[in-house]
Amino acid sequence: MQTLNRRKKTALVHEVKKPSLLRQIVDKVDNMDEAEKKLLLLTLMQDELSAKYKMLDSEIASSKEIIDEKKINALVTATRNEMYEQKIRS
Repeated sequence: MQTLNRRKKTALVHEVKKPSLLRQIVDKVDNMDEAEKKLLLLTLMQDELSAKYKMLDSEIASSKEIIDEKKINALVTATRNEMYEQKIRS
């Protein structure tokens, strides 16, 4: 029994608890200056918008429906409004 307890204690001593991935990210961002933080945010937003536009392009390309100008304008307006709201929130 003593041997088992010693093994458990030894195992606990050797276990090193790593910070979570989120904590590691926050630590990196905390070490950045304001300009680097803004650049990082813009990069993340750009990646998000690029993915959204690629998805829309593939939907349009795979669609057999002909899209008229009114529908295109509505999509552009909705996208611009969403981007404006995101800009206001940040």
